Amino acid sequence: MVARKLSFRSKLLGITALPLALIGYLSVNDIQDALSTQRAAARQQGELDRQAAVSDLADAIGNERGALFDPAATDEGLAAERAKVDEAINRLRSPELALRAASRDEAEQVCGEVVDLRARIGDSAATIQTTIADRDDPARLEALGLTSIAD
Repeated sequence: MVARKLSFRSKLLGITALPLALIGYLSVNDIQDALSTQRAAARQQGELDRQAAVSDLADAIGNERGALFDPAATDEGLAAERAKVDEAINRLRSPELALRAASRDEAEQVCGEVVDLRARIGDSAATIQTTIADRDDPARLEALGLTSIAD
């Protein structure tokens, strides 16, 4: 009997309030799910970026090593490969990658080893090739950290 005493406006509001409340509730849930999915995607993209940076560094180091052992290597070619390694190192050190402390320490160790090896072998492709070709001088190869090529 109460329904007969309500105005048309009140009846209309009563009929539409529940569906509107349900739509609002479902919309909020959908928005929260979408935001959660977006955050997960951003985390995954960050991990992919970190893996790509490590992979790029490994490839660049491999290419520099290939240039070291290439008998036709020139100083300019070696310098170009080293520039690519340096670029990959800088990308890996980039704050945007947000490496974890352990990963950052490991990356810095690898970068230090690259710099140390470069200091030991020098910048001249011809000198490096002469050293590599001179497998009869194990002391020189060992001093350069290249003992594995003598085997």
